[in-house]
Amino acid sequence: MGTAYPARRRDGAATREAILAAGVVEFTEHGYAGAGVRQIAERAGVTAMMINRYFGSEEGLFVRASGHLQAANHQHGEPARGVTPEVAVWTGCRVSGAGLHG
Repeated sequence: MGTAYPARRRDGAATREAILAAGVVEFTEHGYAGAGVRQIAERAGVTAMMINRYFGSEEGLFVRASGHLQAANHQHGEPARGVTPEVAVWTGCRVSGAGLHG
């Protein structure tokens, strides 16, 4: 017989948010080319298939994560720190000597 696992409560909204948050971190730290679906999934505590289920593809997640980062940057009026130039281009931030600014 197989191993019995405790029942896990399904919460689609929480799963989507966990993937989005993990995507924001991975893309911010590594850019699109450097972030991997497996690393994002591991950080979010889901399988790589779940990223495709919720966002369609890694590119779909990148677009949503970039939009999320841009909205947060503009909402708080603070410069985004540690964002790769690639993400800055996607989110509309400009790069200056003092860092990134929305």
